[in-house]
Amino acid sequence: MNKRKSLLMLFTVLCLSMLLILQLINVQDRTPSKPAGAAPEAAKPGKVEPDYSVNSLRVSVSLAEDEFADLKRRTDRYVDEQNIDISLENLPQDTQYSTLKRLSTLGEAPDIMLLDNSWIAEFAALGYLNPLDEFFSGEKQTGYLTSAINQNKWNGYTWGVPKDVDPYVIIWNEQLAKSGKWEHSPANRDEMLAWNKEWMKPDQGMYGIYFDPDDYMAFLSIYSIFSGSIPEEGNPLKEAANESILQPLQNFLLPQETEWKGAVFAKNYPQPSAEFSPWDLLEKGKMAAIVTTLSQYRKHGSSAIKLGALPISGNGKTPGSWLMGRSFAVSSRSANSAAAMNWIESVTSADAQSQAWKLTGKLPSLLASYSSPQLRQEEQYDSYAWLVQEGVTPPLSFDAAKREDMVREEGMRLSSGTIDLKAYAMKLAESDSSSDR
Repeated sequence: MNKRKSLLMLFTVLCLSMLLILQLINVQDRTPSKPAGAAPEAAKPGKVEPDYSVNSLRVSVSLAEDEFADLKRRTDRYVDEQNIDISLENLPQDTQYSTLKRLSTLGEAPDIMLLDNSWIAEFAALGYLNPLDEFFSGEKQTGYLTSAINQNKWNGYTWGVPKDVDPYVIIWNEQLAKSGKWEHSPANRDEMLAWNKEWMKPDQGMYGIYFDPDDYMAFLSIYSIFSGSIPEEGNPLKEAANESILQPLQNFLLPQETEWKGAVFAKNYPQPSAEFSPWDLLEKGKMAAIVTTLSQYRKHGSSAIKLGALPISGNGKTPGSWLMGRSFAVSSRSANSAAAMNWIESVTSADAQSQAWKLTGKLPSLLASYSSPQLRQEEQYDSYAWLVQEGVTPPLSFDAAKREDMVREEGMRLSSGTIDLKAYAMKLAESDSSSDR
């Protein structure tokens, strides 16, 4: 090899190396460094020094019975192999956030917590979590869905390991839709309005496009169809009181009325109960569609109902989905983050996530799981892959959990007639970055 060829080869190697470095930097820095209203950031997160004499871990999750049983089987096997004591606690879903926040405030949090991705930034900013970059490198992170990784980033650090993702979708009754000459689910906000105008008639035993008024993300899915755009940081509902959004939203919620009537809203969108089962109504053709999660579709699905994407952006014209998910995080009070990460990696493996998919209907966050037989043999595999590829995540925010409570509480007042839609929207538009709940 002559000198010129050697120099050319050396130059090529250097160029490829620089491209690889730039890709890794891009993977690690796709999210804002901090959400709107964030407190001044510390130079570096503090953490407890490792104590390798500690040979036990406390883990707190909130899982359905069958999923918790699978986690316990995997943990028992891990304990036998690693000679470590691990205690598992399964918290009720409705008290999980408040319990973990209280324990973290008291310095008594478990070593490992399974958190909703929307809580990660708040827990990290309050000093409740250990950064995981030392154990969860950029190279490892490239094996996960980018959207799931980005929800775990704040202030230049990574604070959680993604477990799963759950897209919000629209589930519709095909036969009923065809009776109205619709061959597909609503593809834009005009069609959303038309569906509700035709079928939202509860006094006649018929319902249009339903969502649980207690479900914050279902409401955000509906709201985003009429809002035109959602900010990248802070309160996604900050423009809710804008008349250009409020009027078409009211037309959707009360399609047969010209003014707001709380009693009619309560009839159109009652709480699910023993007397009111949206899934039964949908299957029987007494309801046109439901905005809910993919996991709920997997749980209740039948041949009579179909999966569709929501027109969530671009003034209600571009289909997609809002992605929710859960991640394992390590408490800042944990004495041994390395041991915690070893367990997390064992229970978020491709096999574990594929099994969890079968049990819960929540999609894996690990890319390798999408090559597993459990997913590849699914008839709607391409749809599932498209949903996570095109899905978007809620804006980075410190008060996501508080906003969930607000939607639930104010929604009850809206249904009772205590407030009207304008007052409801003004309350939701308030931007509060505090972390009290």
